[in-house]
Amino acid sequence: MPKQDFGPGKLSGYYSIYSGALGDEVLLPNKKDAKVRFTITDRAATRMFDYMGRGATQKDYCADNEEARARDNLLCTRDKGTHKTECYFGFDLHSGKSIGGVVC
Repeated sequence: MPKQDFGPGKLSGYYSIYSGALGDEVLLPNKKDAKVRFTITDRAATRMFDYMGRGATQKDYCADNEEARARDNLLCTRDKGTHKTECYFGFDLHSGKSIGGVVC
């Protein structure tokens, strides 16, 4: 990576606050069961995917047209055709613990 690629940058993406489990979310969270999931896109996602390295490559992923890399609760995907990259992660807002941010 070039040296000018280091340092802060702007984020693109979106978030959702919910309760319940991923894939079975309830959009009216409560104080005891509120979670946030983030999807990072564009340049930041591309940098994250690249820095995760090939050692994080996931062979068994749900989309044939995507390459996936994961480390613990962080998952990044890259479309093999368009190279569009997204990274997903989340937090349990009650405990502060990291949780997954996407379900296929």
